[in-house]
Amino acid sequence: MEEDHARTAKTLKRQLHARIMNAKDTKEFKTFGVIFNGFSIELYVMIFDPENKNTFNFYDIEMLKLLTSLY
Repeated sequence: MEEDHARTAKTLKRQLHARIMNAKDTKEFKTFGVIFNGFSIELYVMIFDPENKNTFNFYDIEMLKLLTSLY
């Protein structure tokens, strides 16, 4: 799973670089990626912010795990 996280980060970085080169406004400096791990879904967001050094933010969508308990 760690290899998938690293691959996702590299892909998002390439996408973000291409987006920065073609963007018309700094509000467009964001890319998104998704990893499906069984019944959980992990959402990754990479944002370029020149004032902040942490550009890779991780969000895990917990709500979709709850849907599996209904079955």
